[in-house]
Amino acid sequence: MGVLAVLSGIGIGFLGKSESSLSITWTVLRDKIRLAHETARTAGRPTTVEMITTKDGDRLLRGKTLETVGQWHLETGERPFADLIPDLFGIVDADGRFGECMRPDPEREESMFTLSTAGVARFEMSDGFAFQVEVFLDVRDKCVVATFDQGNTFHLELDEDLVPMARMHLSAGGDQRGRSIEIEAEDHALPLSRWVSLGIYHDGREFALTVGNETVARAAAKGEPFRNRNGGILEVSPRGSLLPGKIDEIQLLAYTRGEAVLLPFDVDIAGLARPVLFDRRGNLLMPVTIEVSLGELKEKRTVVPGGVLK
Repeated sequence: MGVLAVLSGIGIGFLGKSESSLSITWTVLRDKIRLAHETARTAGRPTTVEMITTKDGDRLLRGKTLETVGQWHLETGERPFADLIPDLFGIVDADGRFGECMRPDPEREESMFTLSTAGVARFEMSDGFAFQVEVFLDVRDKCVVATFDQGNTFHLELDEDLVPMARMHLSAGGDQRGRSIEIEAEDHALPLSRWVSLGIYHDGREFALTVGNETVARAAAKGEPFRNRNGGILEVSPRGSLLPGKIDEIQLLAYTRGEAVLLPFDVDIAGLARPVLFDRRGNLLMPVTIEVSLGELKEKRTVVPGGVLK
């Protein structure tokens, strides 16, 4: 009886520990995913929840949120965002998407929008970035939409049919530029005589092109974006390749990390090779099913719209 009692006690203790680890894991997952959804929905910022593994083998769950680095509406008398004042060489047009906008001035032979980031700490983009601009195109012509650090960080252009193409460089450590990632949206030529949102983003895992609210091209791009520690120049409609139309509301955003939570070491987690992604409205961008196991105990749940685990 004594032996059975001891063995029973061990069994009960082990089972309790197993259930505790599983419960803790699901609680952490539930809370992080719910917070990411609420942040996206209320703040209007895309968010992600990702699992990362440290060099010591610890697994951490953390959320990341896009925060505005700079935003420019290109209107007369506009107050500068965070004291970031660009050099503007363009023609003011009253018929913008959200008010006034600007056309590149072909007679000036200057970039329409130029901003130096030297010494500006807010341009830290090691966890990823997003760039978006509103464009209205008059004719089909090849042009450069935007470039950062002469294309060393990112480059966005349109070909002669107005098909968007983008390129970025990953960091190889320090001031070393790593491999180049290129994407093209072959079947998504931009329309004429209509406002459209054009953007790119990098979330630390992939590089993507967006037209309107749709992601039209993507490629694996694991790592940090290359950034010159001395700063770079952000140009929109640069000299020598002016955009043939109008431009409104330029936005540059960077991912910021939330608090990371340590996951129990004794559980296995499948399904988080790619992060849980919410767009700026809190919509789940792709289905995610997560399986948590400990020995023979296995539980599987799916992230459903609303950021809920079922």
